[in-house]
Amino acid sequence: MKQLAPLEMVQHLKEVLGSNGQMVHVEDIVARKAIYVRIPEELSENTKSALKYMGITNLYSHQAESIMACLAGKNVVVSTMTSSGKSLCYNVPVLEVLSQNMSSCALYLFPTKALAQDQLRALLAMTKGFDTTLSVGIYDGDTSKMERRWLRDNARVLITNPDMLHMSILPFHKEFNRILSNLRFVVIDEAHAYRGAFGCHTTFIFRRLRRICSHVYGSDPSFIFSTATSANPREHCMELANLSTLELINNDGSPSARKPFALWNPVSRLGGSDEDGSVSEHKRTSPISEVSYLFAEMIQHGLRCIAFCKSRM
Repeated sequence: MKQLAPLEMVQHLKEVLGSNGQMVHVEDIVARKAIYVRIPEELSENTKSALKYMGITNLYSHQAESIMACLAGKNVVVSTMTSSGKSLCYNVPVLEVLSQNMSSCALYLFPTKALAQDQLRALLAMTKGFDTTLSVGIYDGDTSKMERRWLRDNARVLITNPDMLHMSILPFHKEFNRILSNLRFVVIDEAHAYRGAFGCHTTFIFRRLRRICSHVYGSDPSFIFSTATSANPREHCMELANLSTLELINNDGSPSARKPFALWNPVSRLGGSDEDGSVSEHKRTSPISEVSYLFAEMIQHGLRCIAFCKSRM
């Protein structure tokens, strides 16, 4: 079968599988060049050498802006596109502060264990460039009792999730006295995931964390959020942690390739007959079936594809 370029594929789908008008909108998103800036002079030589160790000689503009805002003690939300280097926006200021103050700690929260594991690898790779030891570890349901005890006593960066914060950390906060007393940053990645009932529950957990830090341990950590798909990131994150101030970083300085964007609306078909013999109202084709057809068609024409869904079924 003939291989097609992305724009050719859009036209092919419109004329073949979408011949009944399923493709209701097509938009050509133009390419964008990267906006680079120098690594801020305010960063320590320790941090600069760590960035150099990772092969980073310049930063995207939004990375430098967010790093300086975090180091100024502001609550920050970074809202830029996927793969724009958002993890560097919080890893750099966190490691900068923790390498300067040997008692400071940070808490990282991710909605899934997979994200936590990815971040652990990124952090460990970055800390190799530091000349000071920064103990980093994951505290979740898979962590053994021995590891948990060690992390409570030694971790400077504790990576966990809202469920563990609710069930295993805040109810036993006295065991985390060292971390909570010296908590400088709370990093919340994938902030857009905290919506609906899950988001409502998580909001109360974050507010409880802030109350315990303030009233029991005298700490006031800065919050750093990151999100790629939120329409109102500043308002959402302020509500999420009950913050009075929050700086929004959304001027994306990362590069972006040209993207054809198509909106597909499943075709409406006639339903079955009612008891009186009349035809029931129109019903739309299952989105899962539609995506399956589209996915198979694109693969057959040589395009690399990825589908996001809640189930692999």
